[in-house]
Amino acid sequence: MLQDSAEIQDKNIKQENKRRLRANQEPRVPLYTLDEAKAAMKLFSIVEYTQTYDVTDKIQARFQNAGHIMGSASIELFITEDGQKKKLVFS
Repeated sequence: MLQDSAEIQDKNIKQENKRRLRANQEPRVPLYTLDEAKAAMKLFSIVEYTQTYDVTDKIQARFQNAGHIMGSASIELFITEDGQKKKLVFS
């Protein structure tokens, strides 16, 4: 999906920059390129649902099956700050 998005951005930016050139406007650049997307993919890792992972010494993360879309997940972040532990959920 990340690589597809990079290709779509590249195509859209090229079309938009043709119009911008005719309007004497500065060209735009995509948010990220296909090469950058490929490099980012090398940094990804597979994680299991329900298992807690240390992101840093003060942040842990756990993915839960969201259920409403196949393969979707919610993430729970457990953040320790100033001696207090807080839970933040994105679904």
